[in-house]
Amino acid sequence: MYSTRIIKLQDSKIIDDSNPFKIDNKKVDDNKKVKRTSMNLLKAFSLSLNNLLTKKRRTVLTEFEGNIGIIGIELILSVSTGLQNYMIKFKKIL
Repeated sequence: MYSTRIIKLQDSKIIDDSNPFKIDNKKVDDNKKVKRTSMNLLKAFSLSLNNLLTKKRRTVLTEFEGNIGIIGIELILSVSTGLQNYMIKFKKIL
């Protein structure tokens, strides 16, 4: 009633199939063009904005995590640059 195909399994092997798959070489056409669905920019923007507003907590947490990542990278780069400059000055002294 709810399906178009019934497959019976026993010990992880197929014992019965109501609609077995058969390859028909005559009907295969590789040159078919696939039509892409499209959405206008305004509709895409409104759906994205609606998604952000309905999931405010997730949006805020994602922004916070992104900021933590950016700050971490900046911190590592600044420490690395500072240490490199210190080593260059230290070599000049010796």
